[in-house]
Amino acid sequence: MTKTSSSGRGLATAAVAGAIAEMKNGFHQSAGMQSFYIEAIVGEENVASRRVAERTISNNPTAITDQESGLPAFQYVLRSDG
Repeated sequence: MTKTSSSGRGLATAAVAGAIAEMKNGFHQSAGMQSFYIEAIVGEENVASRRVAERTISNNPTAITDQESGLPAFQYVLRSDG
């Protein structure tokens, strides 16, 4: 794997964390939702995306078989409560 200039700098983690924070704010204020779930399905071999999901969604994923590709994957779930 070749490192790019942005690799390992936490940019994806910051982007996902920011998006989750914006969703929490928007859903709770605008839609009056008290809770909602965020789910990510990440391929087993996609180590970088797994790290992002573990940092932002859940550090306790469930091993699954992706229904679309049929490949091994991990499911990350986060429940956001108001």
